[in-house]
Order: sequence, then C-alpha cells, then structure tokens
Amino acid sequence: MKDAQALFHRGVELFNRGDFFECHEVLEEIWTPARQPERWFLQSLIHFAVGFHHHRRGNVIGAVRQLTKGLRKIQGYLPEWGGVRTARIEREVRRCLAVIEAGGAVDAFPCIEPFAGYQPGPAPLPPAELPDIVALPGGEFLMGQADGRDEERPVHRVRVSPFGLARTPVTNAQYDRFCLETGHPPSKFRRQPGFDRPGHPVTGPSWFDAAAYCEWLAAKTGRRFRLPAEAEWEWAARGGLEGRLYPWGDDPVTSRENYGSRWLAGPEPVATSAPNAYGLFDMCENVHEWCADWYGRTYYAASPAEDPTGPAEGVRRASRGGSWRHHVKIARCAARSSIPPEFEYADYGFRVACDPVGAVSPPPPAEPASPALS
Repeated sequence: MKDAQALFHRGVELFNRGDFFECHEVLEEIWTPARQPERWFLQSLIHFAVGFHHHRRGNVIGAVRQLTKGLRKIQGYLPEWGGVRTARIEREVRRCLAVIEAGGAVDAFPCIEPFAGYQPGPAPLPPAELPDIVALPGGEFLMGQADGRDEERPVHRVRVSPFGLARTPVTNAQYDRFCLETGHPPSKFRRQPGFDRPGHPVTGPSWFDAAAYCEWLAAKTGRRFRLPAEAEWEWAARGGLEGRLYPWGDDPVTSRENYGSRWLAGPEPVATSAPNAYGLFDMCENVHEWCADWYGRTYYAASPAEDPTGPAEGVRRASRGGSWRHHVKIARCAARSSIPPEFEYADYGFRVACDPVGAVSPPPPAEPASPALS
C-alpha cells in the first residue's frame, strides 16, 4: 500500500481545494485496510467529502445524508486526532449542514486544518489524559458526623490502608480517550454548552460507565484502577483534619473564595479552586463522585473498622461530594449521597483510585487556613 501519511495529506489538500470527489477516492485507499479507531475517523472525512460533492451537484438529500453520517462518526473523537483539528471541522460541517437543510447554498466550504503528521491508530496516553495520582498514607480517623444526618451516624473509628487517588475528577479529555479507543458512547452531556470543555469534569456517566473506565485504564496502564470506597474518599477529603466539617476546616462555605459567583450554570473546569492539605482538588465540590460501595443507610452501625467497603448488595451506589446545581454548592466531608447505578445525572462524575504506588506522598497536614485566603 502507498504511504498512509502521504495519502492522507494528499486527501486533505484535495478537500481544502474543493476537489471533493478526488479527495474521497484518495482517503478510501487508507480507509479500506484501516482498523478502529482511525477507521471511523477517516470515514467521517470521506462522508464530508461525498456530502459536499452531492451539494455541488444539487443533490440535497444525498448531501444531508452523507454529512449527517460523517458528523455521527466524528462525535466523541478528541478535539485533535490524526494530525487534524477535528473539533474545528466538525463545527464547520454543522454550520454547512444547517444551511443546506434550510435550502441554501454553501458559499464557503470548510477546510481541514492539519497541525501534525498523520499517525494512524491511538497513541500512548499523553500526560494530560492520565490521572495524576497522589499517594495517600493509610491511617485512622473518625468517620461520620455526630450532629449530621442519620446516615452519617454513629461516628466510628476506621482504619484505611495506603492507596492512590486522582488529584482531580476524571475530565472530558480523559474520558474522550476511553470512548475513542473502546467505542463506548460519549457521556450524556459531552456536547452541551457549559459542560463541553476538555478540562470540565465528565458529567453524566452512570456507575457502570465509571467502572468500565477504570477497567479500561487498568488494562491500558497495567495498574489496578478502581473507584474509591466511601471510607477512602472521606479520609482523602479530610486531608488529615479529623473532625472538621470541610477540607479546609470549619469556616462556612460562603467564606470560600468567589463562592457567590461560581457554578452559575454548570460545573467548573477541574482544579479551579485551592486543593486540600493532601493536594486533592474539588473534594466536596463541583460534581458528586461515584464510590465503589453499595449504599447502606444504616451501614455505619455494623461497619468493620478495617478498610470498610460497604454492604454486600443493594439497589443504590454510594457517592460523595457537593454539586454545582445544589443550593449549597459544597458538601461536608461526612455528607453521604446515593442514586441507582444506572442513573446519568448532570452533576455526577467520578475520580479514580488505585492500589499503592511509589509516588511522592503528600505533605503532612497543615493547620487549616482561611478559605478566603487559600
């Protein structure tokens, strides 16, 4: 077969020149022997070329059909893939499709913007698409809150073993790679304005989606990634400040910097505000985070003291943390929540945990600073 990179760049050149029929013939030489995930990527560009060829010939039905097929296939790909800026071409094709569906004529066809040499197939995960794992020390703490809700009592002493936890919730960019390589559907809110930036936390994954991401990441990296247990999550959120309400101490949430102007219409990009003493961002705020455990409202009364993992069965999965759409946006460290595992809510995301790794441990907990100064 001819050199794939040379053929691809020839196809891009033809597309940008408006030679759409010739473009589709060249790209098909690469597409025919290609494998996923690059196969659908190439096919989306072929559909675009054929669609614009139909439009030029006055075939509105054919143009709409081909452009729609191409858009369906390119959804979920990273904003930059195969050496071109996929997000830009998708946006421009949508603009043209709207004109054609309204009975108009496209006066300026989109261009495919290359930025690097074409590289078939998925590349190794770049640093931005790997979770940044913080190695957390094991230890004992008092889990729950005596004056909290019923499900937060009784307060009980728990010991957790050392483990690793992601510094932030999983982002759209990280989840995109999972979807791209496995064919898993994109998250429910991936294309919705206010939720769609690469650095936003992924929103709307079910518990099963989150577990599938962990399985894929484990196979990809050779490390045992999983969802954190409730006890691990609360231990991490407290950052060594036992008995305090929030990751920063006991000052009210309204004293958190810019609290009144945050989360007006959706989640923030991860790591927007100050981390806790363990260097973890967004604990107790931004989106609820799935945990591994089944939820048990009275589980604390029978919880084991060593590495509790929740009830053996249930109908709802546990989650932790605050939510951008709640009246009170930041949750207490001890606050518990739960929903059925198949639900896909706009204020739900997750972060990954893993078995201990040889990473640098976080600094020892410091005295809580005023959140207004953090």
